[in-house]
Amino acid sequence: GDVYKRQINAEYMGYFKMLSHRVVRLLPCYIFVLLVYWKLTSLAGSGPLTLVYQSTIDGYCRATWWKDLTFINNLKELAENDCIPWGWYLACDMQIFLIVPILFEFLRRDFSGRKNLLLVLSVISIIYAFVRSLVENWSVLGFSDPKYFAGYYTRPWTRAPAYFIGAYLAIIYLDKKTQDSETSIFGRLRKSIGLQIGSFFVGLLICLAMIFFVAPEISYDNYYSSVSKALYQSLGRPLFVIGQIFIILPCLSGGGKLLNLLLGNKIIEIVGKLTFSMYMIHIMVLSFRTFSEPNPFYLSHKNLFVDSITSLFATMLVALPIHLLVEMPIVNLEHVLIYRKKK
Repeated sequence: GDVYKRQINAEYMGYFKMLSHRVVRLLPCYIFVLLVYWKLTSLAGSGPLTLVYQSTIDGYCRATWWKDLTFINNLKELAENDCIPWGWYLACDMQIFLIVPILFEFLRRDFSGRKNLLLVLSVISIIYAFVRSLVENWSVLGFSDPKYFAGYYTRPWTRAPAYFIGAYLAIIYLDKKTQDSETSIFGRLRKSIGLQIGSFFVGLLICLAMIFFVAPEISYDNYYSSVSKALYQSLGRPLFVIGQIFIILPCLSGGGKLLNLLLGNKIIEIVGKLTFSMYMIHIMVLSFRTFSEPNPFYLSHKNLFVDSITSLFATMLVALPIHLLVEMPIVNLEHVLIYRKKK
């Protein structure tokens, strides 16, 4: 009995340690960006729309800052105004991150049961998304309906399948028997360059199909039938994740040397370390550029391409000091206080 109690306590401590790591990883940078956005944005910008934009930020942040920092700003019925409106994704991420380990606890050491649970939950979520989209008749873009963004697009139960598919892959990948088996998908990919190339291009094709599926709807209203739109809303994101899995499977199997060489490049690694800070401040950079423009923006493929590239590099430039001065010191401090102490 004492041994069992110690095991349960260790598992609970492991869960809370994992949760504390997640909070420490996300919250300091989140708080910093929120305060900068709330208190310093009014000092930036000089275009004709800047004052209109700045005048709304203080009111939104006074009313909703606590929802952002407690990761519940995505749980609302209508498209309310938030202090950090793009923070809904972090809220979804945190909520699913909290729930999945608890679900797995009921299937302790039962890897097949965990995989089946993820599949069942994914199917339920996909069916819900399909029915809701069909009833509401949302387009593949969806944002014209205020119910879509707040009641569907940002909800964890409609976003969950993409996470569950990733968790499903992790369970398979961490299973040593599956890794070592020559008849498993990993074993077959290791032995065949043709399968590696095929897996990469199948994944790339799926991802591109999910991206460009929306193009006709941009040019023509109601281009797709209600069923086609509902299928895209329910399956588009899970299929995009499956496409990404096909792309990285050769690397996970020990092959994919060219892709590993690209993704392991030092420049890519540096950019990868900046991605969270870039995500946190990208809307601020885009807003500053947009509301500082003295003239209307002419939409064309060339202008959009140039604007996207310059915005990307501007975001990286702003993210770098945030990463170095806020994000990295907190991560290093956690490592020193917890992980080195454990050693």
